[in-house]
Amino acid sequence: MLFLRVSGLTLLFGAFAALVYDGIRLVGSPGRGLPLTSLSAQLDRAPDAHDALQRFFLDNAPSYLWNGIVEPLLVLPIFLLFGVAGTLLFLAGYRSPPPEIVGD
Repeated sequence: MLFLRVSGLTLLFGAFAALVYDGIRLVGSPGRGLPLTSLSAQLDRAPDAHDALQRFFLDNAPSYLWNGIVEPLLVLPIFLLFGVAGTLLFLAGYRSPPPEIVGD
């Protein structure tokens, strides 16, 4: 449970950092629209990262998983992708507090 919550918080911090990065780019380049950084744009910066990820999914999973789910998710902005994943992980690790026992 603690691992899920820590992982979720880490992804939420990453989402916040990506949102700040996109906000700084927005302020730094007025009149150019809303520059949202996608995960595929970040993977294209690293040599062969996008191809390695594609090869991993095509070798270890059915091809429809890459074409139908993973590839469309890579186009989403990083802050949205990390924010949703972090929230889901954080909520998956949530435990309700024990009931309070009150005696007279």
